[in-house]
Amino acid sequence: MRIYESPYLLIDYNESQQALTESWLLDFTTPVEGDNFRQPLQLLLDAFAQYGVKKWLTDASEQKTLASGDQIWLEQVFYPQLLAQGLRAACLVNTKNILGTVHAKNWLQNQQDADLLIEVFNNRDLAHAWIQSVSV
Repeated sequence: MRIYESPYLLIDYNESQQALTESWLLDFTTPVEGDNFRQPLQLLLDAFAQYGVKKWLTDASEQKTLASGDQIWLEQVFYPQLLAQGLRAACLVNTKNILGTVHAKNWLQNQQDADLLIEVFNNRDLAHAWIQSVSV
């Protein structure tokens, strides 16, 4: 079920995987910073509560480099709220630059109170198979 759609981002609730999926798209028409970046991610957080989801798959293969303020917002607001919503499995995909997702993995792993499974993939099919197989 599509939760959000824009030229640069798709957010879906995948009922068969019992997961929320986030797919960044290559787009040069919209500056993806500030509210354009944060507002859809707030919708994703709301969907975690609405659907009682514990699994998240994000494909950042086409995501542009974040502005420093948005990176700080991810670390200080978004990731902590994901964990507070009950996130138990995170699947981070980047088919082009795996180092971009490693930063998110490291931040999430460093949360002392988080009981969280995290995997990083450079292959979308393997990522979807993993999130499907995870039981949380």
